[in-house]
Amino acid sequence: GNSPSGFLNFQSQPEFGIAVSLADVASRASDPAPIVSRADSLLHALTAYEPLHPETVVEAVNRAVCGLAADDSYLTLFHAWMDPTRGELRYVNAGHEPAILFRKRRHRVTFLEQTGTVLGLTPRAAYGQRSMPIDPGDALVVFTAGLAETANIHGSQFGAKGVIDAMRRYAHATAASIASLVLDEAERHAGWAVRGADHGIAVIRFVGERERPVHLETGVEE
Repeated sequence: GNSPSGFLNFQSQPEFGIAVSLADVASRASDPAPIVSRADSLLHALTAYEPLHPETVVEAVNRAVCGLAADDSYLTLFHAWMDPTRGELRYVNAGHEPAILFRKRRHRVTFLEQTGTVLGLTPRAAYGQRSMPIDPGDALVVFTAGLAETANIHGSQFGAKGVIDAMRRYAHATAASIASLVLDEAERHAGWAVRGADHGIAVIRFVGERERPVHLETGVEE
């Protein structure tokens, strides 16, 4: 969905898999709504046209944001494409909170770190694209900075550790249930503290076996 503070969207193409995009406003000194709307619509159109090249898509969106943004307006963006048929994940992280890839095999956790700077800083920015294999049972978890920064009355943040702990606790639930349960865990962590920035999370899990038809199971909560 789209809001003045960012967007969280899925985009499915039967031949190529599914794209997930999560953006957060990095600065609110001026009205970010036009920038968020333009970035969202352009990202959707370009992904439909060229789904296999996330870095090309993000670089074009950055140039558009630079043309609209004031010096105090920036967006962070995580944009990924997952193909269950090829068993591949490709992603670009433009200054966003690291996404987390949970590996079913050996219960490993991989942080999908930044591959470039925030959108709107300079039209000349380059964004690296990284790719990796995915296996049945693997899950991609993307979440907003607001969720990670959820703090209790003592100032302790929920953070990536809170997301990882919740994912491991509910590993056998559906993707939709996991997304809801992680938000519940963040609320419990906050307790009586005032809830801050927007909370959003998307969970995409690779379901099936390589020898049989496979698909992506998705869940999103905001």
